[in-house]
Amino acid sequence: MKLNVSQAILKADHLEKSGAIDSATAIYKALLKGLRLQSNDEKYWRKIFTRESATINVFALVLSTYTEDIEYCVKVLVHLLTSSPKDLIPQAAETVKASLLNNQDKDLLLLTIGKWTAPCLETRQRKNQLPPKSSEGNSKANYKEKITALKNIVAQNNVAEALILAEELTCENPSEISGWNILAHLHIKISNLPKAIECLEKVIQINPKDVAALSNIGAMLIDIGKQGEAMQYLKNAIEIDRSLIQAHINLGNALLLEGSARDAIEAFQTALSISPNTSEALIGLGKAHTLLGESNRAKNFFKKVGKLTSKNPDVHINLATFKFEQGEFESAIQSLKTALKYRQSDPNALTNLGKCYQELNRLEEARSSYEEALIVDAGYIEATYELGILFYNSDKLKKATHLLEGLDYKWSDRYVLKCLYLRGEKDKFSNLLDQSIASGSVNSMVGSLGSRAEARYRWEKPNLFCKKPLDYVDQTSLLKKCNFNELFVNTAHSVLRSTPMVGHQGLMKNGLQTAGNIFSLEKDLMSPIEEIIRSEIELYRKKHSKSEEGFLVNWPSNYTLFGWFISLKSGGRLAAHMHEMGWISASIYINVPPKKSVDSGNLVVCTEDAETLAGVGPEQKRSVDVKTGDICLFPSSLLHYTIPFDSSEDRVVLAFDVKPCD
Repeated sequence: MKLNVSQAILKADHLEKSGAIDSATAIYKALLKGLRLQSNDEKYWRKIFTRESATINVFALVLSTYTEDIEYCVKVLVHLLTSSPKDLIPQAAETVKASLLNNQDKDLLLLTIGKWTAPCLETRQRKNQLPPKSSEGNSKANYKEKITALKNIVAQNNVAEALILAEELTCENPSEISGWNILAHLHIKISNLPKAIECLEKVIQINPKDVAALSNIGAMLIDIGKQGEAMQYLKNAIEIDRSLIQAHINLGNALLLEGSARDAIEAFQTALSISPNTSEALIGLGKAHTLLGESNRAKNFFKKVGKLTSKNPDVHINLATFKFEQGEFESAIQSLKTALKYRQSDPNALTNLGKCYQELNRLEEARSSYEEALIVDAGYIEATYELGILFYNSDKLKKATHLLEGLDYKWSDRYVLKCLYLRGEKDKFSNLLDQSIASGSVNSMVGSLGSRAEARYRWEKPNLFCKKPLDYVDQTSLLKKCNFNELFVNTAHSVLRSTPMVGHQGLMKNGLQTAGNIFSLEKDLMSPIEEIIRSEIELYRKKHSKSEEGFLVNWPSNYTLFGWFISLKSGGRLAAHMHEMGWISASIYINVPPKKSVDSGNLVVCTEDAETLAGVGPEQKRSVDVKTGDICLFPSSLLHYTIPFDSSEDRVVLAFDVKPCD
């Protein structure tokens, strides 16, 4: 199959990460010979040359292909060297010099190499220590001329040349703020935020009350996940100038990330008092009220945003996030497409677009969105993770393992462990399982895999989550504990009529489920039900209070309920699965149709799937004879499925997980 440019780059990137450097280099070489990358194709050259393992060899190929275009080679070289560890710089310099032996027009490249050798770096570091004075040879007039020339180069979007000149200018004039600001701006353009922060720190050393630098550092610290540090910079900026709208908004966003929704609301309201109808502040208020479970108030703020006309892509991305959480996936897609009109090839928007498509079971479109995000930014970790999860859910386990292995993001290590188990890689799985056990990590996913391996391989390994999960399957009736018909049945009918419904990626047949977390989306309707559920959970814990199983001993200090309604028609069923994000899982049976056979419509909980359990014995599974009004709770490490039924009535269930917040 012939690959397009995007597919070829992605394939080469995957080959390189898996260690197939020669194959990756061959693809890069073919691309470079067949494709002339112009300056506006920065998204391609910037990401092709960021992998340390093959960068040097690939750059040599660039030179051999484009020796007639020195300016292009300089551009690639500068990005290579500014994004490489210092110990790679001398190696890069030697490789480039060797490649230039037969190139007559080499002065510009050699000058660039000279700037980036290790001795030069040491000299530059010494020069950058404040506060040295500008040399007598660099007059104010001369400096202003150079700044003007630099601004013109920046305006022409010649980032490579601008970086070289800005670095030179800040070395020669380290006490001049304008040079550091331009250098920070250039590093932001190539997504080198830590370096941009360093440059703005120089600005603050020169002028501690530079509110723009303080505010911008705060914003970038949020982007790299250091919101605690960010808040101090933002508070300092606000103390100097309370009219800084963006500083208040960024402070609110940092507080949201820290879980301080009430304080975030105050920050966003302050921003609105300065400038009413500011989209970012309204979105922040919507997110804060969502975090507090106040969905109706959140909806009102997002509706206000929807009425405003904004060309800011972040407004539309944030609006899409809210719609996604509300289960409004089609509407979220439209918001993300609008964002991409204003900022093409935004990896965040593309990744979120993929998540929407995935929820709608439009898997090829989801994959395409994730891959496009990775072409824009090969290091965009969320896109890599989501693409890996997509492959996992599509049973493309080898591809999933390749992407998730060593990623160290969210639950990537757990999914790698599961992929190894499902692929039958017994030795690698055993080693990784032992590492997880040794780390002391207690979670349902590893607990499930431990139980499955015990059933399949007859292993006797510690299970830190639950060694005997079938002993903790509890069933009780709610019919005498509440007005079940009014509280549960009527609520279910109301929700099912008004809430978006989706399928479930291959697990479900002849059925649909509500999208999103029904407890937050319909807080007013679900609050009385949540109160009863939490009471039943406490009774469950009390009943098993003497147990030494890990999931009970290490019960989360704070948890939330994540729930959804499921409606199955005749012949409907759910295939065997477990809830990876849960601690304990449960079902409340709103309506169970009359049985036409003994097990019709039953819930089956088991330690392993049916194929592996064949011949193992009944002690590894249990069929639960559920009835209308029942609640059934069990450890989330158990697999479970439903037996098909035949009836004119729908089988309606409220399923939920206890999810740890810490």
